[in-house]
Amino acid sequence: MIAVGITALGVALALAPGDHVFRGEFEWSYLLTPVIGAYTCFLAATRTRGIDRRFWSLMTASMAIWPVGQLMFIITSAAGAYTFPSWVEVPVVLSNTLTVAALVRYPRHGAAFTARNILDALMVSLSVGLITWHLWLRPLVENLGGAAELRSVAGLYFPIIGALQLTLGILALGRAKYRDQIPLTVIVLGLVLLAAGGIWYAQWQSDGSTSTSGFAFNMLGNLCTTLAPLLVFRAADRSRRARAVLYPTSIVPYIPAAAAVTVSVVAVHRGTAQSAELLVVLVLILMLSARQYAVLWQNNRLRRTIENTERQMRHRAHHDALTGLANRAHLQERLDQLTDTRGGTPSLLFIDLDDYKIVNDTLGHRIGDQVLVDFAARLRNGIRRADTIARLGGDEFVVLLDDVDEAASTVAARVLELLDEPFTHDGHTVTVSGSIGVVTHGPSDPPTTSEEMLARGDTAMLRAKRSGKGTVVEFDTGMALVDLDDTHLRAALTAAIERETLGIALQPIVDTATGRIRGTEALLRLTRGRTVADPLSVVAAASRGGILPELTSAVLQHTARRTSPGDDHPHPGTIHVNVLPIELDTAHLEASLRSVFDTGLLRPHQLVLEIAENAIAPHHDDVHRGIARMHALGVRIALDDFGSTDTSLSTLAALDVDIVKLAPALVDALDRLPRMTTVISSLVQMADSLGAVVIAEGVERPGQLDMLRHLGVPLAQGYLLGAPHLDTARSATAI
Repeated sequence: MIAVGITALGVALALAPGDHVFRGEFEWSYLLTPVIGAYTCFLAATRTRGIDRRFWSLMTASMAIWPVGQLMFIITSAAGAYTFPSWVEVPVVLSNTLTVAALVRYPRHGAAFTARNILDALMVSLSVGLITWHLWLRPLVENLGGAAELRSVAGLYFPIIGALQLTLGILALGRAKYRDQIPLTVIVLGLVLLAAGGIWYAQWQSDGSTSTSGFAFNMLGNLCTTLAPLLVFRAADRSRRARAVLYPTSIVPYIPAAAAVTVSVVAVHRGTAQSAELLVVLVLILMLSARQYAVLWQNNRLRRTIENTERQMRHRAHHDALTGLANRAHLQERLDQLTDTRGGTPSLLFIDLDDYKIVNDTLGHRIGDQVLVDFAARLRNGIRRADTIARLGGDEFVVLLDDVDEAASTVAARVLELLDEPFTHDGHTVTVSGSIGVVTHGPSDPPTTSEEMLARGDTAMLRAKRSGKGTVVEFDTGMALVDLDDTHLRAALTAAIERETLGIALQPIVDTATGRIRGTEALLRLTRGRTVADPLSVVAAASRGGILPELTSAVLQHTARRTSPGDDHPHPGTIHVNVLPIELDTAHLEASLRSVFDTGLLRPHQLVLEIAENAIAPHHDDVHRGIARMHALGVRIALDDFGSTDTSLSTLAALDVDIVKLAPALVDALDRLPRMTTVISSLVQMADSLGAVVIAEGVERPGQLDMLRHLGVPLAQGYLLGAPHLDTARSATAI
């Protein structure tokens, strides 16, 4: 408001009748507006970033230097020493140069088409130059001569620099983003006024006029530059609130071109047009035509790009990114089509690669992914083109057969033959087998859905795995009573992981001498009605379903939150979490542990990972490396269910474990078989000599606890010492 008031006063004084040259009030009002403008540009520079900040910083410097020249003009004029041209104009020239630099460096938002930008620059330059020449420069040049010649030549600088600034401003407006369009439009309006002021100033110096009315253009131009930064903040706020229709900046270059053609037509009508000027108009018209062609070409290219993008998006929505096969959505659409068609006999092969997870964990995901890609290629070459091949995720594939002449189980057998040849990559030879479940929907069968077909195929595949892997099993209704439980388990686990509602029960580990709690074991709990699902079956279902990493991570995260010390309870000592032995030497487990440790809820030395002894033998080398990997993180390892196999002693000797947990079967026989005391006593001494601590599991009777204490077993857990208890605010996950 101050700038508007000062400018209004200055304009009124400049336009006032009479000889009032260098009137003091006018001079100072002419000085203050750019000072305020420098301040508003500085505010814009401090509130923007990157190239936007650079633009407003240059504008700040330009506006700050302008009043220096005006102050020098006032001082020299008051002393009667002002002449034109002189060193007084140097700050003004520097200010104009900074404005040009700011416009040249203006952020090129969306400047994707270089050819069109070049055409725009040439068109605007020719248009503004032609207008300036017709209306102002030509009369000045024609009047050159006599004593005023030097002043007239020097005065040409102002209309030329004004035309250059206006050209750059129009080009900048043509590529402006939505939030910058209104502020930049105000700046361009200011440049128009400043260009008019520059032309008037050149004429003023040329003919020696004493009128100051032309200074009004400069004052209004500076006012526009003062107000523009304030509009930056309002425009930014408006763009956050809503996306209005964009300002049609693409038509900006046409405006000066149309004005230039109009001025030239008027000159022709008056008979003052010159051949060179008409040649420029012809070139300008050719440029307009070329630009219009460029716009049409760009629009066509954009249309083709959009069509290609839409085609790619449709393909990605229905195909697997890794293998290029159909995905679940595409498969279900095709399944629904076939099951809705009467008379057809579609069959479904549900394929799962056996022990594929071992490939991933031992050779890495890159080799594992390549195996999937190669298997997909073998399926394409071995299955009819009319049939649909899909990848559901992980190592699960489905082949949908449409009315094959041979039995679906015969096709499934051929699919297994595709796996007979090993996969070879980077010097690694990978051999995998497959388990296939077969489902056929005959014309006389009751209506079904794609989900039901997939569930039956999954169930048959699980039966094939349990039958020894590398086999084919056809679905029958008798399987649903048993094997569909596995499908339900995986579905319940997936939902619980996504909703972060896993049921975790905590069971205390107690000091046999003092009765104090020294640790806690976290146990996964899933229930159906009043029955608790077997944790081993739950983990096995997660492993077969490819969600074991997510399950382990979720258990670790929830356990860390559940056992973190609070105002009403201390930290429960060490935290024991069960994992599969094969998980120890995997990147996903290490990443999950680091994520938990980063929360600060659990420290590495507080965590104990328990591995079941009876699951170690097939992965002995992997477990050995995994234990070293966990020790490097500061995590301890417990050998769970020790004594449950014939190789317990050799396993204990070979693995560098920190804790040995006696199997409940050993503890159960402690107060019934006299010789068991000797066995456990020897185990305690052996573990102690290896640097391992012994924990007795399954303590349910007081006599057992007394004998364990007498034998020197330091820690114990069982229902006698504390049953597993769920979070009071959460029940076991229901299935």
